[in-house]
Amino acid sequence: MSTLPPLYPVVPRGPLHYRRRLRRLGPLIGLAAPVVAIGAAAAVWRFWPCPAGARCVARAVVAWGFGALALPTAVLVGLPFNGGTIRVTLVAVTSALVWLAVGFVAGRRATRVPVAAWRDWAREYLWLAVPLWLGVLVGLGGFALIVTRA
Repeated sequence: MSTLPPLYPVVPRGPLHYRRRLRRLGPLIGLAAPVVAIGAAAAVWRFWPCPAGARCVARAVVAWGFGALALPTAVLVGLPFNGGTIRVTLVAVTSALVWLAVGFVAGRRATRVPVAAWRDWAREYLWLAVPLWLGVLVGLGGFALIVTRA
């Protein structure tokens, strides 16, 4: 008795393999940008000299800016002004879910074409991440205007 080959054999490391890989790993790779932003915020806090005065304010603005890019739900929870373990945990979990969703959607959108690669995923990821970052920055700017006028 002979076995018939599959109707559509999978080519090792072929297009189907890459599509599956983009869809499976896309959400995890989507966490890379926020991890880099958190690292940049930590580096600014640690290595930017702060003798006194306006330089300390600039350091705080840059560090909180990087932190806000990595944690887009922080302002919704009120993290810069209201702290606590529960709030920080809530921000970390919800922001990770946002970035996982962005990576997931980028993977789905990138694999709409028959032959998809990581470059396609990165393009779709940026189409989703840049407006998110712009929204966070506009929200922080508006929030800063409200706080300075009060």
